Amino acid sequence: MAARVDVVEHRPDPASCSDEALLAALGEGADDEAALAELDRRHRPAVRAWVLRRHGDEELADEVVTETMQRLWQRRDRFDPARGSAAAWVFVLARTTCADLLRARRRRPVPVAHLREPATVEDQAERIVEAAVVAQLLDRLSAEHREVIRLAFVDGLTRIEIADRLGLPLGTVKTRVFYGMRALRLAAEELGIRRP
Repeated sequence: MAARVDVVEHRPDPASCSDEALLAALGEGADDEAALAELDRRHRPAVRAWVLRRHGDEELADEVVTETMQRLWQRRDRFDPARGSAAAWVFVLARTTCADLLRARRRRPVPVAHLREPATVEDQAERIVEAAVVAQLLDRLSAEHREVIRLAFVDGLTRIEIADRLGLPLGTVKTRVFYGMRALRLAAEELGIRRP
């Protein structure tokens, strides 16, 4: 009678793998989370430090790192070792992510909490009317869209902070903000409100 031999598959420790091997492991199943966590551990400090040196904004630095890792996961099949190292590719992703986030910030209205107090009674009256109009417009949105719009533009939260607070995927938050803003513009047009 032949002895039974159990074969145990040995998976390498992610900490001992190269960046390129970790990228290759992404999308392979069980080790995805460990590979992505190891890439994040290796590259987070350098990416964060780079953003802080360039922009001095801790919130932006954290947002860039998180979004870069998400893009790394989504675009893992685009990495080409013939064109450069995995570390260089991570920084390309970080650079484009940072530019995209800064561009989005410039388009985003200033959160209500950051507005200065009105100087005159007329300004106060105008702000009250504007607030009433905004409240009327928000009431025309679905509950899901209204919630993310308020968190983004009234409370001034980033998309990542909204996703964390609501327990939603970042992509869902971005989609709701996009469609919520579109619905707000349509509601404004229905009420005869035109952008200056």
